[in-house]
Amino acid sequence: NYYDTDIYGTDGTLALDRVGTRESNLRFDLSKGITVEFWLKKTAFDNTKSEKEVIFDLWNGAGSSSAQYGRFILFLTGAAPAGADPLQLHYASGSHTNVADIKLLSSDYTTSTIADGEWHHYAVTVESGSSAITTKAYVDGTLDKTTATSLDLGEITGSGGKGLIATIGAYQTAPSGNVYNPASGDFVGAGPLSASLDEFRFWKCKRDEKDIQSNWWTQVRGGTNNEIANAELGVYYKFNEGITGTSSV
Repeated sequence: NYYDTDIYGTDGTLALDRVGTRESNLRFDLSKGITVEFWLKKTAFDNTKSEKEVIFDLWNGAGSSSAQYGRFILFLTGAAPAGADPLQLHYASGSHTNVADIKLLSSDYTTSTIADGEWHHYAVTVESGSSAITTKAYVDGTLDKTTATSLDLGEITGSGGKGLIATIGAYQTAPSGNVYNPASGDFVGAGPLSASLDEFRFWKCKRDEKDIQSNWWTQVRGGTNNEIANAELGVYYKFNEGITGTSSV
């Protein structure tokens, strides 16, 4: 990527409240906001195999006991209370490592409604203000729940030269808090997601309600080194490659 912190100024174009940059594709700055959206199809929860199933794990490489530690984990859970609060968010920064996981969806959504064997679109926006972090969760383009947490976090950067790294479908390493520790000693790959994903997008900004409603059901165009359209889009997996329609292939 070209490094450019003011792509609209460079291009001579009005920003119009956009915050696109050509910095890290995984920029972790809650003061600018983050949005994760995806389609998901799930048929069941099995707590005997994993109580938590990771959708997205963003980590800056620092140890959980370090003042530089930064983490953002979006996950499903079938743990107690049984059936309730299936989609949750865990985040941590420096000394703020014991923040309670945010329950993102309203009581209308349980493990049964999530695991209904149908495709649904989910979007989660997170933004840090002067005194609180606000999350908004959307299902099939409709705002379901807004949650405010009394905590303010700024930008989290890579640690120890590792940079920001993310995985889809499993943990990278043990998060802070021993409730996440698996029975075995090896944590890599723990919390596997048992579901199908499509159209996964990570935005380096908080998408507003109009953005979600206008684009949840269709593709978006990604920003490039030569264009500034959707430059806030950091990661985009369409999962379209390799489908030939030929069973022998």
